[in-house]
Formats: sequence, C-alpha cells, structure tokens
Amino acid sequence: MSEQKRYFIVSRYPNNSEPKGIGFSPVGDGKVPEEYLKFRLDVERVVQTVNALFEKDKDKRLEAYEQIFQAAQVCFSGREGDFVPASQALNELKKTILSSSWIFVRNRIMGIYGLYALLLMIILGAAQYFFHAELKNVPAVLIGTCLGSWLFVSIKTGNIVFDEIYENISQHRSLLLRLIYCCMLSLAVTFCLLAGFFEIKLGEVSTAMISGNGIIALATGIFFGLGESSLATKLSGKVKDVI
Repeated sequence: MSEQKRYFIVSRYPNNSEPKGIGFSPVGDGKVPEEYLKFRLDVERVVQTVNALFEKDKDKRLEAYEQIFQAAQVCFSGREGDFVPASQALNELKKTILSSSWIFVRNRIMGIYGLYALLLMIILGAAQYFFHAELKNVPAVLIGTCLGSWLFVSIKTGNIVFDEIYENISQHRSLLLRLIYCCMLSLAVTFCLLAGFFEIKLGEVSTAMISGNGIIALATGIFFGLGESSLATKLSGKVKDVI
C-alpha cells in the first residue's frame, strides 16, 4: 500500500468514549486530491449536523457518528477503490437522516412555534375585539403576522436539502424570540404606515386602509409575516432615505 495515497489518518475527537468530531491527521506533505478534500469537508458538516440534530439523544447521535466515522475510515484507507463506496455510504446516511429524523425535529419546531403564535393570537384577538377602533386595527395586523410567520417557517423548513438542516436548527433554537422579533418588526412598519411615512399598494388595495378595514389589516399582517426578511430590508431602506 502506498502510504501517500492514504492522505489522512482518521481518529475520534476529542476522545473515543465521547466523540463529538472526527480528527484528520495529514500523512506526508503531498497534495491531497480535491475530491478527498471535499469528502473531508462533507464529513465535518455531517458530524456538525448530527450533533445538533441529536443533541438530546446520545444513543442516536453515537449511532450516526459511528456510521460517519466508518465511512471516513474507508475513504482514507489508502485504497483508491474505497473512495466511491465511502461516498455512497455517507450520502445514504444523509438521505436517511433527512427523510426520517429531520421530520420529527421539523414537527417539533412547527408545533412549539404554532403554540406560541396561537397564544399570542388569542391575546391579540381579545384586544382587536374590544379596542379595534382605538388601536386602529393594529392587533389584526399582528394576528396576520403570526399566521404569516408560521406559514413562512413551515414553507422554509418543508423542502430543504441535508446541508440546510444545521442552519435551520440554529435559526429556530429560540422560537419565542423569533416570533417576538417578527411581531416587533411588523409593529414598527405598521406604525410607519399609519403615520404616513410611506405607503404600500397592491392593485386597488393600499396599506392606508388598515385602520378602517380589519380584513385588509389581517391580510397586510400575513404579507408581513411571510416576507419578514424583505420587510426588514424595506424598513431599513426607507429610514435611510428619510435620514
């Protein structure tokens, strides 16, 4: 066996009993082919995703880790013919995680986020029912924002590839804070609209009609929730234009 073809010695990191990563120790000073470097990066991403996905389930995390580790060992065994089966094994593991484990995590995210949104909508619904005139339908806008934000998260997490799992888990760790941020952003834009700083028109419907029409207020909030990233950009742009 040519030692140079091995490229890396694979080891458990930081230790064998509680591994959280995979160590790659270079063998020699030769150039490592690009496909092997890509495989190493892919392994590191998969380990990162597995650690986040099974953070509270040690057995499943270690089971997935061992499969990743074995694939890495096979890839860097020093035999050129082992690269393809190692890549196939890693890809199969990614497909399995995406089609099974991610579904449970997504359902938990949607359930908790939906519960927070529902509780907030009940409070806002009471405010809208009793004080819609005084509050100029602002609670209706925020109810729509809760609905739109939940739909946005559902759409965003419903059709992803494996490499997006870690990003989605990181983004949805603090679901209550996310909902509060979305509602505060919607509230800020609504106040600017009611003050007349700017206006959004879609066909014959204008945001200037929010205070007098609860349905338009609700629909506006849904748009705000679905387009929260664009909403933040638009608000920032308007502020810069004014200043």
